[in-house]
Amino acid sequence: MKHSTSSTQLTIATLNVLHALVPLSWPIIQATRRYREIGRIMLESPASVFCLNEVTQFFLDIVQPIVNEKYPHSTQLVLRSRKHGVKIYSRLPFEEMLVTDWLAIVRVDVDYKESVVVAATHLSHDERQATKRAKELQWIRSDL
Repeated sequence: MKHSTSSTQLTIATLNVLHALVPLSWPIIQATRRYREIGRIMLESPASVFCLNEVTQFFLDIVQPIVNEKYPHSTQLVLRSRKHGVKIYSRLPFEEMLVTDWLAIVRVDVDYKESVVVAATHLSHDERQATKRAKELQWIRSDL
């Protein structure tokens, strides 16, 4: 008698969307074309979960319709003062979700003994804000 050993394989990909931005002097079609390319990459990727950083509403307006069928589960986008944030897309449903303007944490429902926690962050990069960064990291640890 054969026993099935099939289980869900979880793969996670990350992408910083900011690198897809173009100079303001370029026509708007260039950014649109580049964002569509990111959508195509996401569609061709075997990733179960995509963590995106530096996401803007303009990016979502273009990419969401492209990837929505493959990645039907996603976190809400909460924009920071610079008009960008983090977002997680997933083929697998979320058991829990926590989203702020710099952090998205989800507990993904997979066929393992326990669920898997995925965190996408956009921590402060200014060294003058090192104390704030330390508090942010501590907060992440306490929530997991």
